[in-house]
Amino acid sequence: SNFNHFIWKYTDESGIEYFIDIRNKYAPLTLPPADIIGDLGLNFYYGEATFQDFSKNVLTKKTESISNINITENEIISDVQVIFSDYGAVEMRKSLKENVNAEKELFPNKSISSIEWKDKNDMEKDLIAKLSYKIKNTNSEEITFNPFEAINNYKNPLNEKYEFDIEFSLLENEEKKITISIPENYTVKTIPENV
Repeated sequence: SNFNHFIWKYTDESGIEYFIDIRNKYAPLTLPPADIIGDLGLNFYYGEATFQDFSKNVLTKKTESISNINITENEIISDVQVIFSDYGAVEMRKSLKENVNAEKELFPNKSISSIEWKDKNDMEKDLIAKLSYKIKNTNSEEITFNPFEAINNYKNPLNEKYEFDIEFSLLENEEKKITISIPENYTVKTIPENV
């Protein structure tokens, strides 16, 4: 049989569907399990069985980062807020609970002075990380820096060589918003190119 686990489904009076999947304690009840997307489920209701089509469900793994960077003649100060939504929040909560090095892997920048988490244990809300870092400026005439330094943590999950097609059940959506303030006596020489 292809049916290998049970999920409780409840629909409230307004039509919102809730899914109780005991395999994933980090997911909110309004998100269907990621591993059933694109598949069929079998509904049992008072002795009757009907198929439920999960192929039309679209799940996202969303991350939004908002950075405010203030440049002075002596240092670069940045305050960053990273918002994990949908399955982005599910995966991050799981990582924080089960991996003692999760924060270091997520934010490897050694200049980060503090990380504060909001709604870490509330599965029904977005997970928010607030962090700040400072970098000393050693050249007062020209300042060169990477505005993505604190949040540029992408790692390719695949090996260099693979021979089979890769199927992703989750759409990944990553947004970065950056505001940069520079001293009045400075001018911008070059900016990152659009990609």
